[in-house]
Amino acid sequence: MMPTMDGFTFIENLRTMNAEVPIIALSGVSTHGEKALAAGATHFVAKPFDLETLLGQIATLLNPIDT
Repeated sequence: MMPTMDGFTFIENLRTMNAEVPIIALSGVSTHGEKALAAGATHFVAKPFDLETLLGQIATLLNPIDT
């Protein structure tokens, strides 16, 4: 939990600053995935996750042609 805004608002603010920035949203509430993606997240990873899952998402963002 963030003290001044929720994650969805944070994603929307990032999109306002830079529409092209890749965003991986992470949440312990798996049902937040659809809302995070609608807010502008590029990917969503539900907690708990393993390192391989997170690294896979990062690799996808850094090398979209290779996936």
